[in-house]
Amino acid sequence: FPIQADQTRKPLPPSSCDLQVVTKKIASTEPLITQDIFPQVIEILEKLQKKLKEPVKTKFYLFKTLQTHILPLTNVSFDKSGKKCITGSYDRTCRIWNVESGDEEKVLKGHENVVFSVAYNYPKCDRILTGSFDKTAKIWNPTSANCLNTLWGHTAEIVAAEFNPNQGEQVVTCSMDNTARVFHAET
Repeated sequence: FPIQADQTRKPLPPSSCDLQVVTKKIASTEPLITQDIFPQVIEILEKLQKKLKEPVKTKFYLFKTLQTHILPLTNVSFDKSGKKCITGSYDRTCRIWNVESGDEEKVLKGHENVVFSVAYNYPKCDRILTGSFDKTAKIWNPTSANCLNTLWGHTAEIVAAEFNPNQGEQVVTCSMDNTARVFHAET
């Protein structure tokens, strides 16, 4: 069925659909669906209903195990391409990984306590943000592994940090001090 901008498609539960009504509705908007092929359309809709009732059989398998942090991990984030990911840890570091090979590419060092939050600045992914129990957030260059900026102001552990997806120079952090702070990353 064509959906207008102000409409929301609400699928009916498969068991409660009157397939005759659905077929007539389809035929009212599709000139190629004529009375002659109603039986085939109903047959196809019945098969779709049956398929919808089947449990999903998607299987996931272990692709890689990334292991070099010496203490437990706290967070993980993929870059936009999915080729790299970053991990934060109780060992006070953030590590950049090549997902395909499983190799550690860089180690971001500089926090004085647990790195609890890690994030890329989407869509560019040319910066990494870490939030730490040392009450600071840091912005890093993933290519050089250099810290570009340290964001101060919280009086307790930072538990989340994100780049603004619409304005990559803005960062928000939240802390156990009951505050969220918005920083302009370039200042």
